Amino acid sequence: IAASVHDTYHLQKVKLGEGSFGVVWRGVHKRTGEVVAVKQLQKADLPGRGVRRSDVEREVAMLGSCWHENVIRLFKVFEDPVAIYMSLEYCSGGDLGDKITERGMSMQEPEAMFWTKQMLAAIAYLHASSICHRDIKPDNFLVAVLAEGPKLKLADMGLAVRCRPDQRLSDRCGTPAFMAPEQHMLARSRGYGLAVDVWAAGVAMYMIMLGGRHPFLDARGALQDRALLAGRLNFSSQSLLGSFGLSDDRMSEEARTLCRAMVCAPPGQRATAKAALDAA
Repeated sequence: IAASVHDTYHLQKVKLGEGSFGVVWRGVHKRTGEVVAVKQLQKADLPGRGVRRSDVEREVAMLGSCWHENVIRLFKVFEDPVAIYMSLEYCSGGDLGDKITERGMSMQEPEAMFWTKQMLAAIAYLHASSICHRDIKPDNFLVAVLAEGPKLKLADMGLAVRCRPDQRLSDRCGTPAFMAPEQHMLARSRGYGLAVDVWAAGVAMYMIMLGGRHPFLDARGALQDRALLAGRLNFSSQSLLGSFGLSDDRMSEEARTLCRAMVCAPPGQRATAKAALDAA
């Protein structure tokens, strides 16, 4: 952990976002002019959010061990008496959630698959490294605007844990709308594992393909438990577009097959991240 963050970076009063526990600022390297994102974790706030120092150290260790084009890079960690600061790769293109809202129904399948593949590449990399992210959703994928084109970067590893393929986790965490049946049914299921990230990616893929519509939320934003627990996907019902609805040809048969393989209720029958990536 290096000296003061202010010796290295000029922190601008531009809030880039808020993660599972921390605020993210835009920072400029004083010597090189390189722009970074600086995640600031106020030590006094952590206990109130149920966060221990070991949780922060775990996130730092996870990110520090990752080296993949679709996972956000951690450059350096700083600490002073009041806060811990993480200097991260800067992504100027907002997040995938913004992109879905912005493009809406105008996004065609090739573009939707372009984003889906990158999402799956990040998850397959984590799983090969025995890491379960546990909070996969469009808002946690940032868009880096690079010379060769836009690139998705998985960010916010605040809930990520080490998890072997055969291991079962039992703590409840994540975003309910993206949680798999075995997470919703913790009392009855034998815990959950890496497959929950694939379920969440399948839900995200559905949203990318269908203009932001969530497969298991009704018009009021309430979870439709029965459809979720059965992994029942509807590709052609009326959408938020009212009487237009969504035509059956909105997604190719291949895309629907892939989406169903990921949003598959029994975790043992669900596609792995690697298999889904290969199929994409």
